[in-house]
Amino acid sequence: MSAEQLLIYLGALLAIHLAPGPDNILVLSTAASRGWRAARSVALGISSALVLHTLLSIGGISVLLATSPLAFDLLRWIGAAYLLWLGIQSLRPGAAALSQGLQESGWALWRRGLLNNLLNPKAWLFCALFLPQFINPQRGEVMLQGLQLGLMLVLFNLAFLIGLALLAGRLAGRFVNSKSVFGRWLMGSVFIGLAVRMLLLENVAAR
Repeated sequence: MSAEQLLIYLGALLAIHLAPGPDNILVLSTAASRGWRAARSVALGISSALVLHTLLSIGGISVLLATSPLAFDLLRWIGAAYLLWLGIQSLRPGAAALSQGLQESGWALWRRGLLNNLLNPKAWLFCALFLPQFINPQRGEVMLQGLQLGLMLVLFNLAFLIGLALLAGRLAGRFVNSKSVFGRWLMGSVFIGLAVRMLLLENVAAR
C-alpha cells in the first residue's frame, strides 16, 4: 500500500469511528455509568469481534452474509433481542439486579462488547464492503493485504475506543455510577435504543 492510500485508509477509519455508532454509544454509556475500566473491557470485546470480521471478510463469508436478506434479517433480530434483554435487565430495580451489575466481571463486559459487535449486521456489512476496496491483487498476496488492513483496523478501533472510554470516564465518572438511578436508566435506555436502531437497519448490499 502506498503512502497516499495509507493516508486515505486511515482518514476513512477516523471518519467512520467519529460517526455515532452502536459501539461508540455502548463504550460511552458504560464509561459514564460504570467507569473507564469497565468500558475498556467492552472496547476489547468489540476489537476482538473485528478480528473475526476481518478473517471472515478475507474468506468471503462476510460478503455472503451481507448479501443474503434472510441471514441479514436473522442476525438483525437476534441482535435486537439481545440488546433489548440487556436493556430490560439494566432497568430492573431491586438489590439483586444491582448486585449483579456491581459484580459484573471484566470477562462479562468483554463478552458484551464482543456480542454487541458480532450481532450487529451493519458491522458485517462494513467489513464485507470496506476492506476489499483497499486490496489490489496486482500488489501481491490478497490475503496478506487483507490481514494488514485488518490489523490496522483492529488497532485503530481499540485505541479510539479506549481513548473514548478514558474521556467519558473522566468527565462523567464523578457524577454517574451503577448505584445511581440515573446510571441504571442510562444503560437501560441505551440498550433499548440500540435494539430499536438495529431493527430499523436495512441491508443496502442486498438491494
